[in-house]
Amino acid sequence: MARRNTKGFGSDNKYTTIFEKVSNATAGEKKSLSWYKGKVKQLAASYEETPEKMLRQEKRDARDLAQDENLLRNTVKEGHLYFFEYKAMSKWLPYYDKFPLVYVIKQDGEGFYGANLHYIKPKKRVKIIQKLERGLIDMPKTLVHKYLYNHCKSKFLDLAIEEWETSIFLPVEDFIMTKGSGRLPYDRELVWKETETKYDDRIKAQRIIKGYGKQSDKEMVT
Repeated sequence: MARRNTKGFGSDNKYTTIFEKVSNATAGEKKSLSWYKGKVKQLAASYEETPEKMLRQEKRDARDLAQDENLLRNTVKEGHLYFFEYKAMSKWLPYYDKFPLVYVIKQDGEGFYGANLHYIKPKKRVKIIQKLERGLIDMPKTLVHKYLYNHCKSKFLDLAIEEWETSIFLPVEDFIMTKGSGRLPYDRELVWKETETKYDDRIKAQRIIKGYGKQSDKEMVT
């Protein structure tokens, strides 16, 4: 996995991103999808909330201060980016991602709507992330899906801002096709190709920023 010179790489703040930790762990060797997923989940466990972390984060959330660390959460917050495990149950869904990377747009009682960046090629994820960092949502509508809490199979790894520009390059997308009662692997290249056909049908809005900015930040235009 190639190193990328983005946030967290070669900077003076000595912040080590998940991407860099995983990249270093490969020791330059080619690794499987299951290895990458396992390594990310192993790192996620290290961010398990302690009572001290929970108290600190509650105070930060209440004051709407910026999040400066990775956190494992039981629920999601609008305007944040997450890794988590998912198992869709709908027989009408042709395929889905078991390990999505989702930017949360809106919550409701049973789950949330979010853009899974795995549905688009990594190079185009960069533009989406850069616009999000500027407070804008601009992406193909086909990235947006409804996620139900009772189908989420793990806690949510809430990524610090420093992680955003590198997490999109982790090769952990895991698409499977639902066929009858079975689950078959589905080629990510086919997913990306389908997204390309719908690329110009876009959602554009101002980004909700909760926990990454100030109370004066504008919320998403619906």
